[in-house]
Amino acid sequence: MKQSHEQVLQWFLEKQAGSLSPEENAELEEMLAKDPAFQEAWNAIVADATAAGTQHFADTLNPDEGLQDLKERMLQRTRQENRPQRFRLYRAIAAAAVLILIAGATWFTFFRNANVSKEQAANLAQQQQQQPVQLALANGQSINLDQAAAQSTIQLTNATLQTAAGSLQYNSEDTTTNTLSVPAGKTYKLELSDGTVVWLNAVSRIRFPFRFHSGTREVFVEGEAYFKVAKQPSHPFIVHTPLTDVRVLGTVFNVNSYAPQQVRTALVEGSVITTSKNGKEQLLRPGQEAAFDAGKDFQLSDFDADEVTGWINGLYYFHNMPADELARIASRIYGINFILDRNKFSGKSITGVVDRNKLADFLSDLETIAHISYHFSGNDLYLK
Repeated sequence: MKQSHEQVLQWFLEKQAGSLSPEENAELEEMLAKDPAFQEAWNAIVADATAAGTQHFADTLNPDEGLQDLKERMLQRTRQENRPQRFRLYRAIAAAAVLILIAGATWFTFFRNANVSKEQAANLAQQQQQQPVQLALANGQSINLDQAAAQSTIQLTNATLQTAAGSLQYNSEDTTTNTLSVPAGKTYKLELSDGTVVWLNAVSRIRFPFRFHSGTREVFVEGEAYFKVAKQPSHPFIVHTPLTDVRVLGTVFNVNSYAPQQVRTALVEGSVITTSKNGKEQLLRPGQEAAFDAGKDFQLSDFDADEVTGWINGLYYFHNMPADELARIASRIYGINFILDRNKFSGKSITGVVDRNKLADFLSDLETIAHISYHFSGNDLYLK
């Protein structure tokens, strides 16, 4: 089967990174032996890499095509593995074969060449700067859920909390409203009293009652959350955001209100109706995303579920994103305040995938491959 230049390059990158399986190594050797076109493309890439012809790569590669190819490879492999191997593979692929294009500069792959002391410094800075996940009760009491990293039970006057690493369940008849807040650098999983499961992304919060007490089940979200709503036809589930309300019976969807004056609702399963505060409505079908900007109508489009919901597994995809915007998002993902050298990054955009669990590797690779230096100062991380 004929393969594009980007696909041949991906084989080359993963071969160099050591992330090919024995079966894939055998397949590669067979293609090199039997496919003259593949061999010619391979030899050209080897020659360019040997000569460090990075600008040639930038001139000939399509970042979106390469990112899509990488994503398909990741998903295909992980679906063939069991769960423990899946997380190992995600780490290997995300760490060793992350593709990024800085427009007008270089398409490159992240290889491991880390400086241990800098890794330690990055990890320490991240740990020191991150705030805990907090549950604020209606009575004013605040509970640090990070202190319950291992599975444990917390007995309150009005509820019993069951906590584990990164998740919370509870048992209570209290109908007053509580607030769960997730800081930068973290995500959290919450199971509501009706069986609905909510994943909260970094810098997000949800207001909810321990026990729903009326004909509707209502919660309030700021930031980003992924819902798997338990089906209760007689009790509609409503998610309130700063600009919209999402009404469902039982479904799976993602809601994102990070951008000022904008809310994006992406439907994975089922159906929902999202309504703006000024009364405009939009019905969604699976695979559709509705973007609402304050003062405008809903804009309906298709979306890639793996990209929109990848953050649940720690993966974030970017397409032609301005460098300064990526810095803001990286600050949220890692819990570190990224500050760019405006002169160096002005007008540049980035396409790629980032692993939330790989801050030290991310920084080491930027320094080694992209010749970007960094240093910490207080709560800030400077890139230049």
